Amino acid sequence: MYNACKKAGYKFSLTQIKNWLNERITFLTHKPRPKFIQYASFNGIRDLNEVHKSDLTPLSHDKIGNRIFIHRGVIKDVATRFRKSCALTNKSSTSLAKIFKAIYGDSILIVDKGIEYLGECRDLLLSHGIKIIQAKSKRNISIAECDYQKFEKHAYIRQDAVDFLLPLSERCRSWVKGLRLNDNIYNDTPTRLIHMSPNETVKRALKGEKIIADLSVKHRRLIGFDKFRLIYKDSVLYLLEAGKLEFGKRRITDMNWSPKVYRIKELLIQKN
Repeated sequence: MYNACKKAGYKFSLTQIKNWLNERITFLTHKPRPKFIQYASFNGIRDLNEVHKSDLTPLSHDKIGNRIFIHRGVIKDVATRFRKSCALTNKSSTSLAKIFKAIYGDSILIVDKGIEYLGECRDLLLSHGIKIIQAKSKRNISIAECDYQKFEKHAYIRQDAVDFLLPLSERCRSWVKGLRLNDNIYNDTPTRLIHMSPNETVKRALKGEKIIADLSVKHRRLIGFDKFRLIYKDSVLYLLEAGKLEFGKRRITDMNWSPKVYRIKELLIQKN
């Protein structure tokens, strides 16, 4: 636009053109997404069994006797990162309810919107006073999602080691037999953010200690009292999730920012 204006004989500066574009809603809605987005952290959860996260993931078909295990269910305590896994033969809520029998008392469980968390599984959790929160995106159950990647890494490495001893017509699909061993190794290994193993963290939490974890990502902006704060009657646009307005996969012509401009009508200041 700057070159076009210059050829037409106008002497607009680059700053004037940028300010003019930032006043046009058609430009603002398609403005590029920021390279770094600061998301909410779960570091404020410091008590054992306060919040759990769960996820169900498909794995290779492992046949043991007459049963074929095709899914791995996992539940993780957010504060201590303690893990409990279970092998499932199907994705029904009845099968998934088995791994929640050890949860008692008031707590919060964050899950995705899968139907396996409905029916008998939901009834069991509600009967023990557990509050269920359905995550709007996979980012909200990131602790459980990351756990699947860690388990898959160790399980498939063992499968690859066995494959070297088998003919090319046969492939190893075993992962259920090493499920409990993998959990024990993980729960005895210090984590990067807590600097203690989950088992040691649970012991300290049972004694009444608060679990404090480091931030997974350092702040790349001002925080606290130095943070730039919006004031009353400021105009703002919301950053949209990919494909949020079109209810599907993101297209190249989709908006990155909300098409509506919102004005701040009320300010709330909370003490730390």
